[in-house]
Amino acid sequence: MNGPFIAHETVYECRTCSRLFGSEELLRLAPSRCNVAYDILVFVGEALFRRHQTTQEVRTELIARNVRLSNSEIAYLGRKFITFLAAGHHRVTPRIRQAMKLSGGYILHLDATHEGDAPALMTGMDSLSKIVLANVKLPSEHADHIVPFLQKVQADYGTPRACVHDMGTGIIKAVAEVFPGTKDLICHFHFLRDIGKDFLDPAYGELRKRLRSHAMTSRLHALVRNMRSRIAYSEADPALMAEAIKTAGAFQNTGLMPLASAYSLALWALQGKHCGDGYGFLSIVRFSCLQSA
Repeated sequence: MNGPFIAHETVYECRTCSRLFGSEELLRLAPSRCNVAYDILVFVGEALFRRHQTTQEVRTELIARNVRLSNSEIAYLGRKFITFLAAGHHRVTPRIRQAMKLSGGYILHLDATHEGDAPALMTGMDSLSKIVLANVKLPSEHADHIVPFLQKVQADYGTPRACVHDMGTGIIKAVAEVFPGTKDLICHFHFLRDIGKDFLDPAYGELRKRLRSHAMTSRLHALVRNMRSRIAYSEADPALMAEAIKTAGAFQNTGLMPLASAYSLALWALQGKHCGDGYGFLSIVRFSCLQSA
């Protein structure tokens, strides 16, 4: 990532067996017979698959770092990154299995995603360590296609303590066949999603429509700016106020309490969009269900 450089390598040959010995330090920087270093490969892979950038956006970032690659080379490095990642995951499979065994086993979460009649991407993850154990592309979510996938997971990581998945008949049949006697649970997220769509979606849609018609997000942002400005220019010390809030202590200036409350509630409402671990509105449904329980 420091720009191009030229490496001069001295290669030694054993006179007895004719074996060649190159630079181990150079091999740690770049793969054999390759002129792009590992750090660039990782940078490209993370930019494409974690930051969801286009090849042109990645190329622009690399040029700013004095690294000039074509769009086709960046796309190739992206595919190479995935290949290396898969090979690395396969290599450490015994270590992952041992770590999960020392932790008391693993809980296998199963799910598949697809659009329309397109092939399904089936994923198995250990919910305790948050490690994705396996992925495979399947023609459909039929049990006959899922069974070999589960058999491979069992061969690599052993039998899970429990399985968690949606209410698809294919997954249910496959789990019963491969993991008989293993505790089988319905995913809380999928269960609540179905409840939300069937019972709550019409009311939630109406609520969304009303809030949008009143431009609530813009008005909340304006309220936050106003409250922040009024608190900042007050005679009270903001640091002391923050400490009083953290410790549930008393405000020196009780007149600021309404401002601080309005500011906090507005921030809470705005930041709620980014909370819930990706569950969105379902996080509210889940909280309500837990409160009722």
